[in-house]
Amino acid sequence: MRNRRTPLRHRPLDTLRSKLAATPNQGDRAPARGEQPSFSEAMARQPVARLSHASVRIPPSRPAPEVAAAPRAEFVLDEDAGGWVRGYRKDAGVRVFARTRATPQATLDLHRLTRPVARRRLGAFITAQAARGVSSVLVVVGKGHHSRGGEGVLRAEIAVWLTTGTCAGLVLAFESAPEALGGSGAVLVVLSRR
Repeated sequence: MRNRRTPLRHRPLDTLRSKLAATPNQGDRAPARGEQPSFSEAMARQPVARLSHASVRIPPSRPAPEVAAAPRAEFVLDEDAGGWVRGYRKDAGVRVFARTRATPQATLDLHRLTRPVARRRLGAFITAQAARGVSSVLVVVGKGHHSRGGEGVLRAEIAVWLTTGTCAGLVLAFESAPEALGGSGAVLVVLSRR
């Protein structure tokens, strides 16, 4: 931080002010003694220089070549009135559910969070765990006993979040957890191996 007692060494507007004082523009009022012109006023009084013929126009940049988008993952979803949810990627098939029987290697607790915060955390969590090579995770969304209306707010959204956005390419299958791991208040997720 600059000491207030030491003067600034570089004062770019001082040079401009001295030029303005030497050549006032006709028709414009010159600033009164002690009054400083604004930057735009000072620049308007400067002489305009024409570009030379040697100036070369810079060609517009070419648009970037289009990258083929990754094929969008299609999911098959099953839900029932009791809050149980199950889904899998079509290309993985039903056989992938054998992996949901494994003990989850990581857990994310989302209950009592708002929808936007929960969705961001879920996306970050799934991305991080897939990068680590984890194949099975548990996501706790809660059953909704403490929410208004007694219905799980996040539980209704979890299937959509896992099948769209950043999660869609990383998730192979998901289903409601067994009662020992939280039942309909949690979801076991099988991640694709990179």
